[in-house]
Amino acid sequence: MRALLYAGAALLAWGVALMPARAAMTAPEKLYGGEILFDILRNGELIGTQRVTLKRDGHVLTVSQVADITVRFLFIPVYRFHSEGATQWHSGRLLETKTTTNDNGKVTAVTARDDGGKLVIDGPAGKFQAPESVITMEHWNPAELEQTIMLNTLTGRLDKVEIHDEGPDQVPTPEGGRAARRFSYQGSDLNLTAFYDSAGHWVGLRFFAGDGSRIERVCRRCGSPPG
Repeated sequence: MRALLYAGAALLAWGVALMPARAAMTAPEKLYGGEILFDILRNGELIGTQRVTLKRDGHVLTVSQVADITVRFLFIPVYRFHSEGATQWHSGRLLETKTTTNDNGKVTAVTARDDGGKLVIDGPAGKFQAPESVITMEHWNPAELEQTIMLNTLTGRLDKVEIHDEGPDQVPTPEGGRAARRFSYQGSDLNLTAFYDSAGHWVGLRFFAGDGSRIERVCRRCGSPPG
């Protein structure tokens, strides 16, 4: 059931260069209006929500996330998932992160913190160090489109990922369809599609779970439409 969760030249050609990625890290709380909210769908049916809040205190940006999922069969809950965490950033650099997850009764925690130029990571995959340039895979930050290795805050592992621009698309939002760019993420335990508009807003996510079901994050609140 864990699969329910997962699951620069191209941007220049799109006419936005790398400015959205940098802008998102400079003032993402302004880009998103302080909050992002997604419905989580399974085969088109609502099973949960994901809420992201962004707050700045001086030079430190804190991004908090809460995801709740309940899968029902004949109105009876057969699977529950709850994850919440917070990450602190300074000028695009990861300072500290902590995520606690209850995956249908199995509780895990992942932490990471900057310690003298190294990122010290502790979680189900063990305790180890990584370069301080590593960032978390959180999707609200389009700077991740430039990464090849990111920290998975659910597993505590460093995921190697290849990200490919698959061209223009459109995603549903409360204001109607929004033009977006589609990016595929591919790795050993990762196969998903994320969507970003021309301002750098994260506006959608899609993947197929291990049972073949289609999982989507559909925007309810993801920043004002560009233009």
